[in-house]
Amino acid sequence: MDIIRFKHNDHCKYGIIKTKDILEELNDNIFEEIVKTGKEISLDEVESLPCVSPGKIIGIGLNYLDHIKESGLEVPENPYVVFRPPSSINTDGKEVIINHPEHFVQFEGELVVVMGKKCKNINEKEIDDYIFAYTCGNDITDKYYFKRDGHFGIAKAFDTQCIVGSIMKTDFDPHNKSIKTYVNDKIRQSGNTNDMVFNIRFLISYLSKIMTLFPGDIIFTGSPAGNDNLENGDEVVVEIENLGKIKNKIIKQR
Repeated sequence: MDIIRFKHNDHCKYGIIKTKDILEELNDNIFEEIVKTGKEISLDEVESLPCVSPGKIIGIGLNYLDHIKESGLEVPENPYVVFRPPSSINTDGKEVIINHPEHFVQFEGELVVVMGKKCKNINEKEIDDYIFAYTCGNDITDKYYFKRDGHFGIAKAFDTQCIVGSIMKTDFDPHNKSIKTYVNDKIRQSGNTNDMVFNIRFLISYLSKIMTLFPGDIIFTGSPAGNDNLENGDEVVVEIENLGKIKNKIIKQR
């Protein structure tokens, strides 16, 4: 099922796209039960929103073998975990504001997991029951601050720079799917989810043994090789096989 989050008459809602022009509204608490309200709304009347309003945004670094090789680093023994503030969230079709145009700010196309249940100390065999959906993501990072500070505290904190789709897919199989990033229609990243060092079940189990995961929390699962600098006016598309794509325009301003 493809679920869209949107704003209509100043209210944030979930729905499913019924036709190319019409969506059907769902109940508010979709993580407990998905129920159609019977109300239909024209897509022309809504504003797309990020697929969830997350309590936590977790990122996994160095999780694709080609990216590790490109970086000249060793394969990590454990997942490299970073965090983004929820205020950095953005969605498909919206402008991305780069606050420091002189900085090296890179795109990172990624598969994003949306959690559906409270999750603590879960083993890998149980994980599928705790995943709600998947969506596309672009984990934009200001590398100047990473190099200066030695961590991602500021590098991944800027408003508008954590992009997820407005649509999430509940019946997506994340295995063996191509993930590609295009900048101005030229392919810049091309990977496959099977090339992850730590697969999704392992990642969620690992994280659940550190912290409690809640419905609506999202996890960026890593980016293939090819991350590069963004320029003013660039249009970036992240596309994942059988999942969809997101497209955003880059605006560099002070």
